[in-house]
Amino acid sequence: METESPHDQDWFWEGNIQARVLDYMQTEEGFTILSPGEAMPAEQGIEIVAERPAGERMVHRLVSVRGWPSAIHRRGTMAGRPRSTRPEVIARSWVAQTVLDLALGRNGDPDIDLCLALPAVASYIRYIQRLRWFLAVARVTVYLVSQEGRVAVTPPGAPPVSHFAPSPPPAIPGQRRKLGLPGASRMQLPLLHALVSAGGAAGRADLIPLVARWFPEVPQPPPAEFGQRLSVAQRALQVDGLTELDGRGVWRITEAGRTAYAAQWEDWRSKQER
Repeated sequence: METESPHDQDWFWEGNIQARVLDYMQTEEGFTILSPGEAMPAEQGIEIVAERPAGERMVHRLVSVRGWPSAIHRRGTMAGRPRSTRPEVIARSWVAQTVLDLALGRNGDPDIDLCLALPAVASYIRYIQRLRWFLAVARVTVYLVSQEGRVAVTPPGAPPVSHFAPSPPPAIPGQRRKLGLPGASRMQLPLLHALVSAGGAAGRADLIPLVARWFPEVPQPPPAEFGQRLSVAQRALQVDGLTELDGRGVWRITEAGRTAYAAQWEDWRSKQER
């Protein structure tokens, strides 16, 4: 569990895009996440369900999340081998399926707030530009996530937004440089430990400081990027069946998670304390 997973290395993996968009929706847009998206057995996309008040009514938002196809197989007997089909060809079929899903979603519920979340890859940006007429008619907002994890929002029918949320300010000359944050895979066992310590289940906001205490290099309070990586860690654990979602964004450890935690935690902690 300490080894970086292949998906951790793919910034454009849909799980990473999902984590960035979830964080942006909660911290920047004030949404309550009703469902952050279920783990899929294959690359079929993720759907986020959220709500926020708008005057006297509630706005319900459905976000379809797509990643960019990896150049190699990530699952099954072909894992690690190059794909025979170019990623651009696979992405085109994903876009076609997503457009159909969005059209059906708009027809099924005219009042729902439909959105699409994608990595800021040149091919996807071109598709958004060419599909502006459809996005306008279907009233679809687009989240674009950069390789650095920044998020830009394109309103329905508008040109793809090129302005992303600003990066952290550069270090001041002479000021001590902050150490890097731990990778998502390093957070997995501390996250299981935090869940066990919390009685088996807790919300993301409560778990962030419990996990951060195991990493002295993390600034206090933990930056937003730390919370985003923790979401990626939870997503990976969920895919492995070690955690699950319970209620409105509450993370819960499974029996398989408790078994994995009991088998690996002491060894992880002894290495951390050396």
